[in-house]
Amino acid sequence: MGMRTFNYSAIKEQKWDSGILSLIAAIYKEVGKQELYLKQRPEELEMLVEIAKVQSTEEPG
Repeated sequence: MGMRTFNYSAIKEQKWDSGILSLIAAIYKEVGKQELYLKQRPEELEMLVEIAKVQSTEEPG
């Protein structure tokens, strides 16, 4: 089975209801907060990345 192609122009023509639009707006707001947090706390992020790398290479069990 081939990959399904996604028609982006169909999205532009779609009429979105206010509920969906407010959810999208909320997501963008949260993403903005996350980026701000990452800029403020780079050393904490580095530490978390290192921990994640170690855990991902450990043998399960």
